Amino acid sequence: VWQKEDRAKMWDGVNATHGQYRMRAQTLDYTGRERILVLKGTVDLAGDTMQGRADNVTYFLDSGDFVAQGDVQVILN
Repeated sequence: VWQKEDRAKMWDGVNATHGQYRMRAQTLDYTGRERILVLKGTVDLAGDTMQGRADNVTYFLDSGDFVAQGDVQVILN
């Protein structure tokens, strides 16, 4: 955690939740200035209305939007 820079990094397997979404990945980078989470490795996403998997995911905390890249698979319920 780099508190003065408003950022953090987690690695070696990460489990995170925000609202209805549950996310698992190898690494997570948080950038407070931009209010984003960048998840890398095989990223698994699950929510009330969708499930997905991708190599990398950027999650925008303010809007709840995702941008997925690399071998993206999504199932909408």
